Amino acid sequence: MNMLRKYKIREMLKNTKEYLISSSESNFRLSVAVSVGVFSGVIPIWGFQTILTIILSFVFRLNKIITITASNFSQIGIALVC
Repeated sequence: MNMLRKYKIREMLKNTKEYLISSSESNFRLSVAVSVGVFSGVIPIWGFQTILTIILSFVFRLNKIITITASNFSQIGIALVC
């Protein structure tokens, strides 16, 4: 049973990695996704930044994983500066 769980987790991580690396989106759309993530991560609406990021990524049909990652990355930068 434990081997089956390890296999599923490894398969899931492998699929996620392939999705992130082999994205068929243009560089412009990826840069817009990062820009929207950083923008929504910097807005001072503490607690609602991730929700705003998800809503904006659905509205503009952007890559959700990249947008959310950029949003969280900008929050870490603000915490280190303060």
